[in-house]
Amino acid sequence: MNTRINQPSKVVLLFFLLVLISCNQPEKENKTIDSIIPKPQEVTSEEKKFLLKETTGIFIESGSNEELEIANYLANKLRPATGFKILVNSTTKPEAGSIVIAKTQGEPDSGEGYQLTISEDIVRLSSTTSAGLFRGVQTLRQLLPADIERSSLQSNVEWTMPAGTIKDFPNYKWRGMMLDVSRHFFSVDEVKRLLDEMAYYKLNVFHCI
Repeated sequence: MNTRINQPSKVVLLFFLLVLISCNQPEKENKTIDSIIPKPQEVTSEEKKFLLKETTGIFIESGSNEELEIANYLANKLRPATGFKILVNSTTKPEAGSIVIAKTQGEPDSGEGYQLTISEDIVRLSSTTSAGLFRGVQTLRQLLPADIERSSLQSNVEWTMPAGTIKDFPNYKWRGMMLDVSRHFFSVDEVKRLLDEMAYYKLNVFHCI
């Protein structure tokens, strides 16, 4: 069996990852609430900002396992660059300056739909499904300065999000990307990185051949 790594294919994957990284890390300028990729269904902007700070926590309303898992996922994404503790708590009365994740009752418009409301005092992400909450977390990440995606502590960064309301759901249920692993060889870390970038841009099906 020929087990040599196809170097051209490595270059193609590297190029693709660099494109995603460049999209993921724009110039250091103020984000706007309509700079999300892909573009949300409905956006209402306000001339205010929410400031993520040392005392910011993530609160889950029902205390369900789904909410807890997604809240911990978000906290782990925010901690390295900010250096903040970002504690996860369960309560019905979150403090000002908090992020609230709530799985709500009702018939979902879409299995991945969500609503994200950002004010000066609080950020509230709600959805009738866990998938919707996960998609909303990706939107929240995109609204913060690009340095939030770094794995080391960043100084002199004001961790703000533009205020407003986003109501979103995907136009297409199947949003996939294919990786040819039968003719080309990729490391586990390369595949994991690709999956992370897919999730960031709300792709939901991974094809392997």
